[in-house]
Amino acid sequence: MIGRNQLKRLDANNRQRTENFRLFLSLIDPELYWTDYKLEGSVNYAFPLVLRKADDSLRDRLMALMDANGIEHRRGNAGGGNQLRQPYLHGIAPAKADIPRQFPVVDHIHFYGFYIGNYPTLEEARIRWLCDILNSLRTA
Repeated sequence: MIGRNQLKRLDANNRQRTENFRLFLSLIDPELYWTDYKLEGSVNYAFPLVLRKADDSLRDRLMALMDANGIEHRRGNAGGGNQLRQPYLHGIAPAKADIPRQFPVVDHIHFYGFYIGNYPTLEEARIRWLCDILNSLRTA
């Protein structure tokens, strides 16, 4: 019953999520984060946040910054990060030592990517606040 009721709002929610994501991408610092996503035909339930450079110290500072400001986030970009690193693929996927060489982008996202919820009820002011916090990493 819940699912059917939500279907009535699906198109409007999808439009709002797309609008939210476009605003988010226009505001985050492209020198710190990836911003060059293909948007056509996609609806993002979350804001993917990926550090442009592989930097453990910067990643740790970003996580501390989000935690200190109550920004809910998940590491990786979808449940479990790089699936090639998960135990259920042991013996099927390449050896862990080969993953960075064979799948550098996926592995970069695994270690330096996050996702932050993109709710249809998220207000523009809150997205602007979020981006201000994320961009402050440059000066933190």
